[in-house]
Parts: sequence; structure tokens; C-alpha cells
Amino acid sequence: MTFLKWIAIGVMPFVMIVLGVLAYLTVTKPPLPAPQKAQTKQINRKLILKAIKNDSSFSARVIRELQAEIDSLQSELKAYKQKLSLKESEEDSLVTVLAQKDKMLASKDEELKKITAQLDRFVNSEANAKSLAKTFSSMKPAQIAPILRKLDDEIILSIYQNTNSRYRKNIILALSDDRAAGLSKRLLHLSKN
Repeated sequence: MTFLKWIAIGVMPFVMIVLGVLAYLTVTKPPLPAPQKAQTKQINRKLILKAIKNDSSFSARVIRELQAEIDSLQSELKAYKQKLSLKESEEDSLVTVLAQKDKMLASKDEELKKITAQLDRFVNSEANAKSLAKTFSSMKPAQIAPILRKLDDEIILSIYQNTNSRYRKNIILALSDDRAAGLSKRLLHLSKN
């Protein structure tokens, strides 16, 4: 749009000069007979073209102004390209960060699922430990001993902790001396923490 304005600004004075020259030529010369009019038009055209060629300073000024406009547009284009490049690199880094965060989120989600599964198992094992503790409470140490020999220490510890304090001695009495001592140490350690 600006380019067209400059062309219009540059062409308008030229057109005015040409019109002025034509008006001057038509006013100052008497009309020629009909056969010579065609020849006069050619002469006028030649004069106009000669005037345009002779007004080189105007042409040079228009060319300089147009070149300045082209240079300005090229520098604006270069600045926009740099901004676009910067925005594209920012977008790429954001995409990379988002991909890393998605990966981390998926990892944390997987970790949460594992912890939830462990918690479910723990809750179930605690419920089972309470149930076993209740069952063992009604049994004598001689009856509990063969069962406890086949269980690992963690399960025995869980059952012990869920047993009513009145019947806990039956569990300790059902264990071998070494195993009862080891579990007692662990219970002591757990109570300190």
C-alpha cells in the first residue's frame, strides 16, 4: 500500500508537468490545419518524452525513495523472520519440556499405581493378620507352634501386633527360643521408632 502511495506521489507531479506542457502548447500555438494535427501529436509526444528524459533529477528522486522503501521493507521482513525463528525455537523447547513432563508424569503415575497396589496388599494383609490374630487367640501355644514354624518373621510380627495383649504370650511361647528372641529384638526396635 505504501509502495503505491509513493508511486502516486511521484507520478502526480509528472502528470501535472505533462498536462501543463500540453496546456501551454495548445494555448500558445494557433490551431494547425487538419492534415498537420497528426504530425503535431507526434511532435507533442516527442516533446513530452524528451521532457521526461530531461527531468532526471525527478526520476532519480523517485528511484531513491522507492529503493529506501524496499530497504525498509526488507529490514522489517528480516526482523519478522528473526522473531519467527525465536518463537519457533521457544516452541520447540516448550514441546521438549512438555514431553519430559509427560514422561515424568507417566512415571509418577506408574509409581502411584505401584504404591496403591502395595497399600492394598498391606491393608489386606493387615485384615488377614487381624483375622489370624483372632483365630490364634482361641488356640493354645502347642497348636499354634506348627503353623508359626512355616510363616516368615514379618507375618508373625504382624499377627503379634494385631493380637490382644492378653494372648500375645501364646505366640511367643509357640516359637523356638532363638526365633522368639529375634522377634523380641525386632519388636523392641519397632517400639523405639
